[in-house]
Amino acid sequence: MGRILVLSGVGPYADPWHPFERTTPAIAEVLRDAGHAVEVRETVAGSMLDLASFDLLVVNAGGGIADEPESPSAEFDDDLGALGDYLDAGGRALSIHTSNGAFRQQPKWRAAVGGNWGPDSWHPEISDATFEPAARAEKHPVWAGLDAVKVFDEKYSRLDIDEGVTPLVQHTLEGRDEVMGWAVRGQVVFDGLGHDERSYESASRRQLLLNEVAWLLR
Repeated sequence: MGRILVLSGVGPYADPWHPFERTTPAIAEVLRDAGHAVEVRETVAGSMLDLASFDLLVVNAGGGIADEPESPSAEFDDDLGALGDYLDAGGRALSIHTSNGAFRQQPKWRAAVGGNWGPDSWHPEISDATFEPAARAEKHPVWAGLDAVKVFDEKYSRLDIDEGVTPLVQHTLEGRDEVMGWAVRGQVVFDGLGHDERSYESASRRQLLLNEVAWLLR
């Protein structure tokens, strides 16, 4: 079991579309029920200064609103620096849903997470969905005990994904396989599921989350 920090988006790291105030408690409950020591903090100044004391960082936050100024304020400079130091030192991180677009003022976060929403990215209306192992990912530990994830969630599609990541999770839309989860150098996992709290009502989705955490803590 690990000591895990879950960061929940508020202020410049929230947005109008994602109820982090409901999804973060759901994430924390899943992890605590599995025996992990979990601390939840909102993305306020000072929340990231002691990242090195945790075994895993889970980010459930957003990137604000695109047409607003990117810099939240100078009060976050120390936190963003600490985040960069944590990643440089090999700190493990799990990026949930839209959090790959968070912390735009710290490019090391975007580089570490391995992909983001791009100009051609989109998703259909949220619905019942099935996610399966990406090509050659069937035997990856994140799929232990799972053949598929059946969940009420969004199907992110045509994401901008960096070369060199390890695809883990995909769905099929309009005849095209769409990767929606991946690993980066064994240090970071991006999990595109988790739009709202209904995602965590799915037992298979909860198991995927636990498998990802277990793999990152290995």
